[in-house]
Amino acid sequence: MDTIHFWRTISFGETINLDILEILKKVSGTNFDNFETDLKNLFSIVNSETKLNQNYLEMLCEIQAIEMKKFRLRDVERTIEKVFREDIRLSAEREKLLLMDHKSLNNIRFILNPMVEIYESFWEWTVKESRQKSFNLENVLKEGKGDYYFLFERTGVYDQWLDTNVFEYPLTQYQYFLLQLFGEEREIQSVTNEFIETFDTFTLEEEQELLILTRRLIKEHIFKKHIIRKY
Repeated sequence: MDTIHFWRTISFGETINLDILEILKKVSGTNFDNFETDLKNLFSIVNSETKLNQNYLEMLCEIQAIEMKKFRLRDVERTIEKVFREDIRLSAEREKLLLMDHKSLNNIRFILNPMVEIYESFWEWTVKESRQKSFNLENVLKEGKGDYYFLFERTGVYDQWLDTNVFEYPLTQYQYFLLQLFGEEREIQSVTNEFIETFDTFTLEEEQELLILTRRLIKEHIFKKHIIRKY
């Protein structure tokens, strides 16, 4: 098993004096064939062989689930080349879309990029992808449970050091909720209206500020190719 894919799980285990490497070997060996069974086994082994408190157990299961999802999203070399070519096409189309004003975009249908998957978690495990692991586990333990959002993106770039073409990015609550609305193809105007109605505004000024924010976020998601045009 290549531990680079599970470095946060292992780091968490070290912090709470748990030999996570041995547990991961018992859970999955080197195959990782059955994701659901792996998680169930992780919970069972830790629960039966340690005196880990419930909070730590939940944290361990969550970060292992996140890293397992990322591991399983990786593409083989042939598929990465296809992703790369598609990304070039989307980049060219993106430039045309970004030149449009909001009125011109309103009736165009968009959908979440199939290379992107969005998630939420109870703890803030996600880091901006970097060769330097800027992950502060002590802060995760101190902050406690909350609502955190992030995405995985399959790219046409293979990082040999990280052994993956999947990158991760944290999301704000607004970014996450907006991307959720593009789970199926939708017109920009329709999503804008629904997104604004989700939040309580009490004055015309607040409503206008929210509209400006929504339009800015949509443009950002188009720029990052998180959402793509649907023909």
